[in-house]
Amino acid sequence: MEGVSDPVALEAPAARHGRALGGESVALIPLGGATSIGRFLNLLGPQGLDVGLAGRDAGEEGHFSRALERAGLGCDLARADMEPLGFYVCVAC
Repeated sequence: MEGVSDPVALEAPAARHGRALGGESVALIPLGGATSIGRFLNLLGPQGLDVGLAGRDAGEEGHFSRALERAGLGCDLARADMEPLGFYVCVAC
């Protein structure tokens, strides 16, 4: 999550669907900006605590792709390559 308001964007609709993300062991962590994704991948990814990670951000897709590559999760990652890793790009319809 890029900013501190982003968790609300996921918690509110989850609650409307009867889901309590914290009770499902889901933590929504603000990164403080998409360019910080590499630091979090180092701490929590395969070379760190190795926990399942997910993310989304249309405007910062390149930062996410490069950080996933540096974390050893693929090379030349396109949008379709990032999705099985749990990283989706939200776009306006």
